[in-house]
Amino acid sequence: MATGGAIVHFETPEHLRECVKSVQAQPCLDDIVVVDNSLNKSNRDAAENVCHEAGVRLIRPGSNLGFAAACNLAVREFGPDIDKLLFINPDARVSPEAINALEASLADDPQFAALNPTLYLPDASTWFAGGSLNRQLARLVQWGTTQGESDPVATTEWVNGCVLMVRRDAFLEVGGFDERYFLYWEDVVLSLRLREAGWRIGVLADASATHIRGEGGIPIDAISAAQVEHSLQSRLIFIRNELRGAEKGTALAYTSVNTLRLVHRAHRGNVRVSDALQAAARGFRGART
Repeated sequence: MATGGAIVHFETPEHLRECVKSVQAQPCLDDIVVVDNSLNKSNRDAAENVCHEAGVRLIRPGSNLGFAAACNLAVREFGPDIDKLLFINPDARVSPEAINALEASLADDPQFAALNPTLYLPDASTWFAGGSLNRQLARLVQWGTTQGESDPVATTEWVNGCVLMVRRDAFLEVGGFDERYFLYWEDVVLSLRLREAGWRIGVLADASATHIRGEGGIPIDAISAAQVEHSLQSRLIFIRNELRGAEKGTALAYTSVNTLRLVHRAHRGNVRVSDALQAAARGFRGART
């Protein structure tokens, strides 16, 4: 069978070019679909040029669908021979060796539905080696090292959508990504659904990919105003849909702390505090619709 690569692009054609180049270093993917959510014409044109030069398929939905819906759209475009899905952010660089290792691990253990490689930053520090979910606070924790490092695949509570390989049948079994989440938390909800269905999810320590962060002197943990909005909106949707009773109450109470953390991170990225607070307000309003 075969593996299809799905890349959701938004306004960063220079990242898209390098991402596609990394997975085409040798033929390790049988099909690649790029869904372009970009709104800027010059970036749309540049993305079209990248896809034309690389010989990969480009889909333009005509609006910004968000990450979850765009990924689901890409999956529907794959032929019936594609049995494994590799979701890749444009700002990720993944080697053919890592893709081959992920494929081999899924073939070796039929209990696993979804696998991440270990994700590194450009300075070679670990960005994601697995993670846990604090349900009382609706707070995600990213591990700097895999838990149970003696195992080839370390079990994790949630997998990261930055570079993620999933069995297509398992993905479809749980309904794909939940499209109520425009950006962020859709990978957490997918993880919950897969585990509820009896699948295991994990991180492959011996496979690696790089997530490009902190360019141009901006701190690695800095975020944009749009990221404040969508992170808060998706977290509130998660609390409403996935938590019950005391968990929901404590998570909602923690929201003020979470909001201040997001505003601080945006300010570190040179976003004015007033703009970050306005983005947070949009996130609250978006979660109510």
